[in-house]
Amino acid sequence: MSGARGVVYSTTTVHAREGAYNVCLVDLEDGGRVMSTVAGIAAEDVRIGMAVRGRHDGERTVFEPVRDGADA
Repeated sequence: MSGARGVVYSTTTVHAREGAYNVCLVDLEDGGRVMSTVAGIAAEDVRIGMAVRGRHDGERTVFEPVRDGADA
């Protein structure tokens, strides 16, 4: 799923002892919906409709925001 592109469908911020993190549903460009997290951004800054791209983070796939002007 690395390189998969999509849009955040739903998101929530989880507050834990280790700090806040987000859990979100991502609608994939090629169809389907996955539960994951958006990395590289504060949990509270993840927004519905945000364009994201998947990347491997160890043993799992996480998503990162597609920056303005970047290939979505």
